[in-house]
Amino acid sequence: MAYTISNTIIKNPTKKCVDRLRKMGEEKAKRLSLIQERWEKGEYKNAEIIHVK
Repeated sequence: MAYTISNTIIKNPTKKCVDRLRKMGEEKAKRLSLIQERWEKGEYKNAEIIHVK
């Protein structure tokens, strides 16, 4: 099994590595969700989107 993180491939990762990657993914999802909620509430004024990936 291999995992890809921003153009980096990890072949045969350890369980600890997979758990850390999963935790990072969950944290990122929470951050993005919080930003989306704040955006919808109008907390960001005069904001300009310059890059969406």
